[in-house]
Amino acid sequence: EHLKTEEMYKDFEYSEDLPDNSELKLLQQQLADKEREKSKIEKMLRELENEISEKEKALQDQLDALGDLEKRLEDETRLREELEAELDAKDRELDRLNEVEQRRREAEAEVDDLRQTVQDKANEVKDLRNRLAMMRANSGPEVDHLQARLQKKEDELEREKGA
Repeated sequence: EHLKTEEMYKDFEYSEDLPDNSELKLLQQQLADKEREKSKIEKMLRELENEISEKEKALQDQLDALGDLEKRLEDETRLREELEAELDAKDRELDRLNEVEQRRREAEAEVDDLRQTVQDKANEVKDLRNRLAMMRANSGPEVDHLQARLQKKEDELEREKGA
């Protein structure tokens, strides 16, 4: 600033054409103009500094908000991964339950088949008893043969029931 003032004085060195007082007044006027201009520039600089400060604050607020969003995203990602792991576990459990249900159905079908076999054998035994009763009524050597077959079928029936 001091150098600027010196330069200004050099530009307006004493001139023979102007009286001393006029030159001094001109220099004073120019100095006052320069001071006003300097004041305006300083004011503009302060305004720019304020604007920069506001923009920096806004930027910092946005950076803080971005940091919060990044943390939230991490939390949401972790939660999603946990839920996916739970879902996978539930899927595996459902698969196991479906396998158990399938084995139960198969076992029920086997039991139903065995029940039918037992019922068929019981019907055969009943038939044989009826035939035996009719044969006894008629008597003869076939009675012993039929009684042996009947005993054999009853034994098979007992084994089937035991299974």
